[in-house]
Amino acid sequence: MLSNTAAAGIPNTDRIPQDTARAVTNLLFTGTFAKFKNIRFIFTHAGGNVPMLLGRMHQYAPKDITENAPNGIEYELKRLHYDIAGTAFRPAIAALTSLVPTTQILFGSDHPFVPLADTAEGMMHLGLAAVDVQRIGHDNAVALLPQWKTVAA
Repeated sequence: MLSNTAAAGIPNTDRIPQDTARAVTNLLFTGTFAKFKNIRFIFTHAGGNVPMLLGRMHQYAPKDITENAPNGIEYELKRLHYDIAGTAFRPAIAALTSLVPTTQILFGSDHPFVPLADTAEGMMHLGLAAVDVQRIGHDNAVALLPQWKTVAA
C-alpha cells in the first residue's frame, strides 16, 4: 500500500530520514548496539534525523537507558558508521559531522532514485578537506571491508 504522499506522486523525502532515525533509536534504546558491540553498523542517509534528535534522545530516553547503553547515548551513536546516500549537501553533512568525525562516514548511493554521479558531485562541493573526501569516498570503506582493498584509490 502506498502512503498518501506516494499515492499523490510526492516522494517520501520526509519519511526516509525519520525511518532511519527510528531504526537507530530503537536499536539504541533496546540495548542492541551495546549487546552486539562487534557489529559495525552502517546507517544510510547520514543517519536520517539522528544528529538533530540527539537532544531528544537524552530527554526521552527510557528509564533503563543506563542498562541498555552503559557507555551513554553519544558513545553508541559515535561508534556507528553513516553513509551519504541522498545527503551530499552541506547542511546534512554539517549536522552529521557535528556528531561523528569523517572517519565514520562512507560514500553511499540512492541509485536509481538519485544518480550515483549526483552524489559523487555533491560530495565534491561539501567544503571538506581533500583528506576527508578521500576517507568518505574510499578509505573508510576499505577500513571496514579490507577484503575490498584495491591498488587504485
